[in-house]
Amino acid sequence: MKWEKDISRREFMVASAAGAGALSLGSSPVLAVDRGLGGDVWREARAASDFTAFRQAFEPLLALIREKAEAKSAALGLAPYDALIDGYDPGFQSAEIDTIFDDLATFLPPFLAQVLEKQGREPAPIRPAGPFPVARQRALSETLMARLGFDFAHGRLDESHHPFCGGVADDEFGI
Repeated sequence: MKWEKDISRREFMVASAAGAGALSLGSSPVLAVDRGLGGDVWREARAASDFTAFRQAFEPLLALIREKAEAKSAALGLAPYDALIDGYDPGFQSAEIDTIFDDLATFLPPFLAQVLEKQGREPAPIRPAGPFPVARQRALSETLMARLGFDFAHGRLDESHHPFCGGVADDEFGI
């Protein structure tokens, strides 16, 4: 079919998984709420160090996410956590995450000991003194991204309260 040639395999998988997820949830409010609720509350609570306010907003969201996980789990034949992961990285499962963390648990303790031992022999690092204007942070980030070969024609640098990197398509990313 012509449309199959126009989209990548990953886009097709994402669209298929999204369709399966949406079908499994029917008219549930989870679809409308799970990405919007909490973000603004988190930013305000973090600025005010009022984590009780965030918890009050987050608990109903968490209940909806659990409902979503159960519905997608039943529809996709996956464990609830794997069904949620599938919405972000189709085909990836928690067993692979377990393997990654098992490898890290083996690697990190001796590596940390080596790093701490080396740092103990070195002079203390120079600590940068802020504040750092957003425009200068952006300029530095764009310079580093360009030197690393980041393709700005297929991605962008966004301002955010938290570092992230993501993209829906194989050729489009946001940092």
